[in-house]
Amino acid sequence: WEIKSQQRDIYEKQFLTLVKDDETGLVSGAIAKNHFLKSKLDKQELSKIWKLADVNMDNALNLAEFCIAMHLVICRKHGLKVPDTLPTAL
Repeated sequence: WEIKSQQRDIYEKQFLTLVKDDETGLVSGAIAKNHFLKSKLDKQELSKIWKLADVNMDNALNLAEFCIAMHLVICRKHGLKVPDTLPTAL
């Protein structure tokens, strides 16, 4: 489950694109939803990923939380099951 530095760089670039006009430095739930729906994962899996990634439960993602969410989406796209609890490596 560990995020490699190359993966983190990709996730960070996506994050910066999404927050470029947001003064809070957070990706809102609505923006994140639109972004993650592009993965074509079903809404139930995306909801589970959101609950795992939004660690502070503020309905927005900071950079670290966004990286967690992106990584879980990518891992799921590669056939891994979405875990029930957040792996310690994340």
